[in-house]
Amino acid sequence: LFTNVLLKRYSMRQVGVVGSVLFATASIIMAFVQHVYQLAVITLIQGVGGGFVNNICNANFTAYFVVKRAR
Repeated sequence: LFTNVLLKRYSMRQVGVVGSVLFATASIIMAFVQHVYQLAVITLIQGVGGGFVNNICNANFTAYFVVKRAR
């Protein structure tokens, strides 16, 4: 739902880059976690970034194969 709102305002590439940066940053920060609460928050951020990337990949595949569909 949230990705759809962003895709109406921004391009797929911009949303994908933001999702990738969120996921990568959270993955790096995960190495420095000292408490379980930090782990939960960073995992949530990582999940949001991964969700953006997953939705962008699905949207790109759908758009590509509609254009290249055999007749």
